[in-house]
Amino acid sequence: MLALDCVASTFSVKPMPLLSRAAAAGDPSYELCAGGSDVAVDSSNLVRYIRAVVDASLGAGIQAQMAAFREGFNEVFSMSALEVFRDDEMEVLLCGAGEHWTPQQLADSMKFDHGYTAQSAPVRHLLEILSELDTSDQRRFLRFVTGCPRLPPGGIAALQPRLTVVRKHPSQLPASDGPTPTSAASSDWSNGTPLADGDLPSVMTCANYIKLPPYSCKDVMRDRIMFAIREGQGSFDLS
Repeated sequence: MLALDCVASTFSVKPMPLLSRAAAAGDPSYELCAGGSDVAVDSSNLVRYIRAVVDASLGAGIQAQMAAFREGFNEVFSMSALEVFRDDEMEVLLCGAGEHWTPQQLADSMKFDHGYTAQSAPVRHLLEILSELDTSDQRRFLRFVTGCPRLPPGGIAALQPRLTVVRKHPSQLPASDGPTPTSAASSDWSNGTPLADGDLPSVMTCANYIKLPPYSCKDVMRDRIMFAIREGQGSFDLS
């Protein structure tokens, strides 16, 4: 059998706070099965080992903690009274439904740089589109741009780093009549250009940074943004 030293040596893991039995007893390890400290992990039982780690982290290993949480929560608010709510309704009750954005609020909360100002036509279109999003698409946009579907206390103005929008140069650059190609940096696309209509916006989630192509009109921008936030979740192609 092939040993997998890069995964683990035996069916035991170091105790973590959520692994109640090991943590409570001060055991040096948490056995994932009976006699796990003596069972070596190899290619023949790797799937079994992975399932055991998942169960220890999300199942049997945290049963005591989940039972204590339910008991404590039930003392504050009857668990039976919550059975009438769906999971999405519970999320709204506990986390809120977000905030309604207006173009002016967004303009005051965002930064525009590298080819864009608050007066640029693509920026005005973006602010109008974002203010028209429903709750579901607002969360999709936030997840796409920041990596999280919810805003911090204080709303979009409280995002750190500040939400920043910069111009993304069109991938289809115009041909040059002279011997020197047209410089993307010197082109004036402040009012938008059809050259950008085939491109998608991209982001840097770690910096709350949107790279927005200068689309030719609001309708094209809405179509490209909605495609990106609905179909591009988790795609490194749009980073």
